[in-house]
Amino acid sequence: MFFWSSSYLMESIKLIKKYINKLNATEPSIIREQLKSELPIEHGVYMFMRKRSKHIDYVGTATGKNGLKQRVKQHLSPSYDKSVFRIKLSEDKSIPSLTEQVEHLKRHYLLLFIPIIEHKSIIMAIEQVLIFEKGSIYNNENFKT
Repeated sequence: MFFWSSSYLMESIKLIKKYINKLNATEPSIIREQLKSELPIEHGVYMFMRKRSKHIDYVGTATGKNGLKQRVKQHLSPSYDKSVFRIKLSEDKSIPSLTEQVEHLKRHYLLLFIPIIEHKSIIMAIEQVLIFEKGSIYNNENFKT
């Protein structure tokens, strides 16, 4: 049986808090074409925030080969149809076409992101804390329109 030492656990919690504080202090980015080229290729966490209410509707992680750049690019690509966020958003707002979904994101959302150079387990833990902390509705697996 594997047990985490209390010192390892405490260090992990401090690290998670550090990144969450850094992300909360980040200025949101306007979603535009140039943003795709400005995103880093490092792994990290991103959040879609409503422009008007400043509510976080979705928290995601980017742990693939090209990190944040590729993951956010997928959300903003009309040809990508596997974005869970866009699927739930389109059901909720009755937005049928993939192109209209992307345009809705650009009009109504801001993006916050932070590169994280830690192990994938830390990135996933940060995501879960943020989902709980922000009450992001489209991360809820029980979300129903």
